Amino acid sequence: MTSRPPWLPEELRYADYKGDWDKFLEAVYGIFERDFKSSCPKYEGFPLVYDSRLEAGKEIAFWHLIQRHECRAQDRIPDLRRCERIPWPKPIIEHPTDKAISV
Repeated sequence: MTSRPPWLPEELRYADYKGDWDKFLEAVYGIFERDFKSSCPKYEGFPLVYDSRLEAGKEIAFWHLIQRHECRAQDRIPDLRRCERIPWPKPIIEHPTDKAISV
């Protein structure tokens, strides 16, 4: 994507949290709650269904959005860039035909 579509929000910035991971993670989760738990996003008119089982007090879908798989460790680890882009999944899901994105 070379230019940001007008409907795509700004990224969340870890730097704005002065290195406080816990506060940043709560802000990231707050956006997940707003965009997926408190609203009902739709993809091409169909309601989005996600894995709402809890792990460490948060939905598995949330962890999937903000972590990447580390093959060597056989584990998932937080990905700062994914966290910062947490405002993007819902708008992307809701704009699947926009030429600025690839679905």
